[in-house]
Amino acid sequence: MDWIQRGAVLDALQCRCEGCDSRNGALCSSCETADAIDTVEDAPGAFRWIPCAEQLPEPEMLVLICYKGTDIVMPRPGETVGDSFRRVQNDVVRVSVGFIGSDGWYGADFCPLVIAPTYWMPLPEPPEQAAEIPL
Repeated sequence: MDWIQRGAVLDALQCRCEGCDSRNGALCSSCETADAIDTVEDAPGAFRWIPCAEQLPEPEMLVLICYKGTDIVMPRPGETVGDSFRRVQNDVVRVSVGFIGSDGWYGADFCPLVIAPTYWMPLPEPPEQAAEIPL
């Protein structure tokens, strides 16, 4: 991953480089996260985030969704609820499971989403064998 891409990934994750020395192979935790994302994205058959502005999933198909903001806010002292919503809309990145219905986006719990996703991707296939749970 080049440093321009790394910067974009870290910005999206709200992370900052902690001063790693990549020449010696020593990466900070933020850059390790960016490298891990890059490795997953470059894997054969990897899933990619699809902008909702470019393409929507099939109706009622469960997908991973990503959006900025939240519908739950805690106003700070002296702050209105509206001010609190505006403050957090760029501070919170959420990834969840949902689907698009005939009248908008829904979460996996079938509750309408207050904030429309900006990106989505198909869910991965489940494992072929169920994991054994130790008793």
